[in-house]
Amino acid sequence: MMDAFARGDTELIIARTHPSLKQLAGGDEAFARATRDTVKALRKAGVTIISDEAGVPGRTYAAGDEEVCFVPRQSLLRVREAPMRSTSFMVAVRSVGTTQWRYLDGAALPDNPGLLQQLLPDLEPGVVLPESETEAL
Repeated sequence: MMDAFARGDTELIIARTHPSLKQLAGGDEAFARATRDTVKALRKAGVTIISDEAGVPGRTYAAGDEEVCFVPRQSLLRVREAPMRSTSFMVAVRSVGTTQWRYLDGAALPDNPGLLQQLLPDLEPGVVLPESETEAL
């Protein structure tokens, strides 16, 4: 997903985002509009992706008819001229028995842990979020 952001491929970001976030944003069209506007605003603000690496997905958790895992991610960004390192995660979600994953960016979840339960209300209880931090280099 960060690779799609780095390329400016908002359509891929929109297509691969889990429907729960689209619903929270007011529906498919509202989410698509917000995604396009956000990518444009970040580029205009001078945010560029230098590198992005996904780690090994963690264990899978039950979430009703879906399953969820966390994929660690480390990104090097440049905000204007300032380099930054982001250690975060993606939330990968798929219907049980399928191979098509949809994603949620986990960067905001440590500061708002109730959001994960709102987006995935059937997620088994007791799920611990991976660590997340951003640091200037």
